Formats: sequence, C-alpha cells, structure tokens
Amino acid sequence: MDQKTRIGDFEGDLIIGKAHKGAVISLVDRKSLFTLLRITHSKEASVVSEEIRTALHPLTNGRFHTLTLDNGLEFADHKNISDKLGKMIYFADPYSP
Repeated sequence: MDQKTRIGDFEGDLIIGKAHKGAVISLVDRKSLFTLLRITHSKEASVVSEEIRTALHPLTNGRFHTLTLDNGLEFADHKNISDKLGKMIYFADPYSP
C-alpha cells in the first residue's frame, strides 16, 4: 500500500511542449506536493539528468531521499543522477499510473 509518509520522496516526469519544441521537467514530492519545474530545450538523457541534478542538489541536505522516474529514454542517464546526488533512483512499473 502506498503510504506516502515521508517528505523527500520525489517523482519525476518530462512534459513535452507543443510540436515537441522544448520540455519541462517536473519533480514532485509525493507527500507534500512541493514541486520543482525546470525548462529544458532537449529530451537528450544527458541534458535531462543535468537539469534534474541541478534542481535537486540544494535538497540533498536531508530534504531529498529518493526519486522515481518513468521508463522513458530521457531518463537513461539515471546512474549519473544517482552517483552525483548519492541517492536511490527507482522506476515506475510500466503502464502503471
């Protein structure tokens, strides 16, 4: 059962712009719904991972514990995020909301 008892467990997603021009990375804390948004002009995995690291780095002092992502190719550089921030990254079950 999904309890959502701890602040600092984030979900990440990529929102693609109209005509696939640009995108917004959303990082939402599952309990508090605190939301970080980052504009990116590329869906390339290395660019997306850099934006995620930049957004979450200020929270690594105890306010960020885990990150759950979907299985999109834009998150293929997840190991780099995990290594740089020292946090666990998880992936959602395919086709699960």
